[in-house]
Amino acid sequence: MIKILIILPSLENKGPEIVARDIGIFSINKKIKYIYLSLRKNKKEDLENFKNFEVYEFEGKKIPIFDKRIKQLIKKINPTVIHCHCFWPTILAGIFLRKYKIVTTLHNNPLEDYTYEYGKKIGYFMTCIMLYFQKKFNMNIAISKYVEEVHLKLGIDSSKIITIYNGIDNIKYRNIENEKLEVINFITVSVLNERKNVEFLVNVIYKLYYEENIKNIKFKIIGNGPFYNKILNKITELKLENVINLCGNIKREEVYNLLKQSDIFLFSSKSEGFGLSVVEALKIGLPVITSNIPVMNEIIKNGYNGYICENNVDDYIEKIKIILENYNFFLEETRRNFNENYLAEKMSINYEKIYVELR
Repeated sequence: MIKILIILPSLENKGPEIVARDIGIFSINKKIKYIYLSLRKNKKEDLENFKNFEVYEFEGKKIPIFDKRIKQLIKKINPTVIHCHCFWPTILAGIFLRKYKIVTTLHNNPLEDYTYEYGKKIGYFMTCIMLYFQKKFNMNIAISKYVEEVHLKLGIDSSKIITIYNGIDNIKYRNIENEKLEVINFITVSVLNERKNVEFLVNVIYKLYYEENIKNIKFKIIGNGPFYNKILNKITELKLENVINLCGNIKREEVYNLLKQSDIFLFSSKSEGFGLSVVEALKIGLPVITSNIPVMNEIIKNGYNGYICENNVDDYIEKIKIILENYNFFLEETRRNFNENYLAEKMSINYEKIYVELR
């Protein structure tokens, strides 16, 4: 039996955690057993998402301490491969678990993302310490060609890095024959922080509603984060309470239901390693309008499944109008152009090839 121990900061329903879980859920190799270790305690609903697996969690603080209980647990598990996601699992594995075979998933451009979240000096330090350990690991798995190129430039050896696209499960499309939009339902799914830039989308909706006089619109923002109150206040200030619904965090199944009820997916992130929520929207059949960040060129085909825009309101408005004027064409092309690299089962198979090679 090949035992894969996946170490995560938590089991919260976010991109890296979803990817880590789906590797196990969509596994077809019966000789591989997945075990999950969370460095923090988790909510009941988040634990429920991992109910089919062996799961361990520790009462970690914001800066986790890798105490002897964790080392004893890992010794007892005796994993074939340890798979790390995100900053603290990578650092702690690099310090304390170097006798094991270790792989890590590279979810972002660290210089950009950590700078947005922690500032330039701390972000640079975090990037340097991550790279120190990643260079020593057996394999680094980038979630996009863009992320791979970033880390090659940062010094990771080309023999120790490979790209595996994040995957999602197969979702049934809604019936869209001759669809006419009486109400235009926009949606985004995002953490609410500076990097994700959701406040910008509120400005887009404001201009559509008040300046372009398009009144039959609704916009759902799914997610939570440090900018929640700031965005809520902005919605109130702009008198958009009847147009924008700030939904907070909701269950994954309900996210899919809301995506299926929507018409256009909006995305405005300033930096992204992949953009899992964008791919989920495309898989359901939603055209996407997104900010001009490098990884989107791997996902969006301009004029077919959506548009890549400059981060200004007028460009978004222009592309929204084009999609609405040719809506059924965009729906058909969104489905036809979806890249089958993004199926979760294929993602899991690609990860398992690496596990088997390292055993």
